[in-house]
Amino acid sequence: MVSAETSTYHLWYTDQPIECLLVKENNEETFKKIGLKEIEGFTYEKGHEYLLEIEKTTLANPPADASNIRYKLLKVEKESIPSKM
Repeated sequence: MVSAETSTYHLWYTDQPIECLLVKENNEETFKKIGLKEIEGFTYEKGHEYLLEIEKTTLANPPADASNIRYKLLKVEKESIPSKM
């Protein structure tokens, strides 16, 4: 599941916050952070919650500047979440 809200994280070489997705895998209780562009084929829109079916691959020799996990979108269900104003 992808949350309707995003979060931020910092990389070691910059003070600039980087926006990220909040994701739960397999009914986990807590969200983990992944980059906005880390799921191949998925375009995030704020204010929507998503249920995704993905292919998750662990790379044996990942690039030095990237994750060792590769995500590819297979199926998406999108739900609008009402504003909290």
